[in-house]
Amino acid sequence: MTHTMSMHDCARLLQVQSYRIQYAYAHGRVPEPRLRMGGRRVFTPDDLQRMAKHFGVTLPETEAAAATAVEPAAEVAGV
Repeated sequence: MTHTMSMHDCARLLQVQSYRIQYAYAHGRVPEPRLRMGGRRVFTPDDLQRMAKHFGVTLPETEAAAATAVEPAAEVAGV
């Protein structure tokens, strides 16, 4: 089972405003997440790690573990 997060969840964990994440994607600073649901980006823990690196944020082990404990946004078959 792949745990997924919304942009709001990622922004909260990274402690940045969501518009900064949107800007990074719009200007090609970080690669787009592979998953979309209903036209919205759906983030995996790997996407979160990429964004943390881009923003220069170090996720403590407890927060990285919490990122995987976030309620799944959806089950995605074949991923």
